[in-house]
Amino acid sequence: MGSGGRLNAGTESRPGDPGRIWKCARDSGEPAGFVPSRSGNTRRISLCWTDDGKGTAVNTLLRDLYSHQAWADALLWKGLEAFPPALKDTAIRNRQHHYHFTQTAFLWVARGTGEPFKRTKPEDYRTDAELKGLGREVNEAFRAFLDVVTESRMQEIVEIPWGPPKPRPSLTLELALTQGAMHSHHHRAQNIARLREMGGTPLPEDFIFWLWKGKPEPDWGQAGIQM
Repeated sequence: MGSGGRLNAGTESRPGDPGRIWKCARDSGEPAGFVPSRSGNTRRISLCWTDDGKGTAVNTLLRDLYSHQAWADALLWKGLEAFPPALKDTAIRNRQHHYHFTQTAFLWVARGTGEPFKRTKPEDYRTDAELKGLGREVNEAFRAFLDVVTESRMQEIVEIPWGPPKPRPSLTLELALTQGAMHSHHHRAQNIARLREMGGTPLPEDFIFWLWKGKPEPDWGQAGIQM
């Protein structure tokens, strides 16, 4: 994947579903399917989604929420790395895994390909760099997805496999991804508060700060998984 987090796009038909065209963005020719997996320190992802060719680009507020999310996630990691005791704190590290893992779950829902979803645990990431790499990669994948997904896809009803028992109200992909961004915001705030309690100095990462700064790109630094 390039440094800007962009994936090459194309179209394909898929076995068992010949009536639909699947648009795919993929990295280095890897098979389609976002299933978090690791091979050493290298992680690769591919995205596929369907659309009827109608509709417009995804709404700008949702795009901004996910652009801010990437910037804020990277900034939180910067603050944690600057205060080494923080990443030795079990609550902080588990929460970092939880919300990055949940980001992959919402991306899996957004793609809706029926591919199996692989659950992970904090201990699956042997180093902080690997866990940070998960956060970086899923944020770059969301950026690639939102660059090309259409409004018609965003208004489709999606199935959320977790949550309260059925029946429950239907949810569009747009609303599901709004929840995804809010979930990340909630858990970032928890870790910011914990970092401050421990004596660290969190960096300002409110949405309005991101706007005032001119919507900067995330700075992931040199640590983490190279893509």
